[in-house]
Amino acid sequence: MERAALALSAAAPLAAAAPTIALNELTATPLLRTDGGQSGNGYYSSSGGGDALGSLGSGALASLRAPDPTVGLAMFERAVLPAECAAGEYPLTLALLRLTEALLWAGAGSSPAMTPLLQHVLQEVLVQHGLWRYRRRADRWQVHAAAVGVVTAALAPRPGPGNAARRAAVAGFVSGDAGAAAAALAPLTLDPAALRRMHEESSGVGRGVEVAAAEDAVAATLRMLPPLLCVLTDSMATATVAAASSSSRLFSAAPAPPPPLALRSGPLARALLVEAPGGGAPLVAAVAAYAAYPYAAACWPLALPALAAVCSAAPEEPPLVHALPALAAPGKPRTLTLNSQPSTLNFSP
Repeated sequence: MERAALALSAAAPLAAAAPTIALNELTATPLLRTDGGQSGNGYYSSSGGGDALGSLGSGALASLRAPDPTVGLAMFERAVLPAECAAGEYPLTLALLRLTEALLWAGAGSSPAMTPLLQHVLQEVLVQHGLWRYRRRADRWQVHAAAVGVVTAALAPRPGPGNAARRAAVAGFVSGDAGAAAAALAPLTLDPAALRRMHEESSGVGRGVEVAAAEDAVAATLRMLPPLLCVLTDSMATATVAAASSSSRLFSAAPAPPPPLALRSGPLARALLVEAPGGGAPLVAAVAAYAAYPYAAACWPLALPALAAVCSAAPEEPPLVHALPALAAPGKPRTLTLNSQPSTLNFSP
């Protein structure tokens, strides 16, 4: 298993330099086969074609929610994951996650062969990894950071209808599936006070590695939020324009639709603005608190854009003002902006 993980890790430079060749070689190996030896093309409708996916209902990642054994990487899920879970170590899974991220950043996202890879990452890793057995606590956060890195790469803007459909499908799954939303935001339940206590109480190398891995997972989650909310807002805006165009053809004096807000409803909105998964304070409060976290330099520069993205995507009225009481304080306007100094927040009209 270690040799296979090393081989996948060594493929990352090839993925960056020649993503199409690397993806074709990888998906031809037995380890990354789907059921029946199908390639990623099997998950697309005939009308979707190559890179130009049709609608989300027939292409991209439309089958993400379906409990179908042909979804994802059947060989990997049957042979590798059980062995890794039994050992409590996940070298092959981590190598596959990092390779998938490299392929996405290199521009392979529109390839049909990426579909089973993304299905595997989202359904089998992101949603399930919190339930796995870990030999070391740090490994759980390393898997999370790597999985969320794939999500962030999949949300990156790239030209072409295939990429647009895939971005919308990934964002829709992470925001609309309760398990996916809870798993993606899991590190934010470690609020800064908890991580500070981990720092102060840490003794030995193992504890220090766990704290560092948890901080990396928090940073990866904060990095994911702005592109995730951007894609959700764009998707909702597209749907709103289409609905308004249809209404205007029927009713010439139809009122203008309200501006789309990505966090108006759904599991992601609830976790961020109403209640953390499993109970507790809404997670946007943790996002705001990480802006002043003193131990990890990667957290506060990412916390401010993440907080601004949440505030832009949420209704100004409750639940946002309850999640962030400072927005409702007397004399405080409710528009959040960032000034030229990334370490401070301003409330301005």
